[in-house]
Amino acid sequence: RPIDRQPAEVVLCVFNFADSAQAAHLDLSAFAGCTPVELSGSARFPQCGTTPWTVMLPPHGFYWFSLEA
Repeated sequence: RPIDRQPAEVVLCVFNFADSAQAAHLDLSAFAGCTPVELSGSARFPQCGTTPWTVMLPPHGFYWFSLEA
């Protein structure tokens, strides 16, 4: 008998270990159509598509996103 499972939540963690601000260009094409939602403040970021997804990070900054369908 199949086991009913909820879809796993996808969490994207982006870290900047540098002493200066950095841009991260990420290939999130596998998640095209999903919207990254920042976990600590619920801010919605631009939707993932087929081109690299770009996010700016401050020095020693980080983001944790939930990728929502």
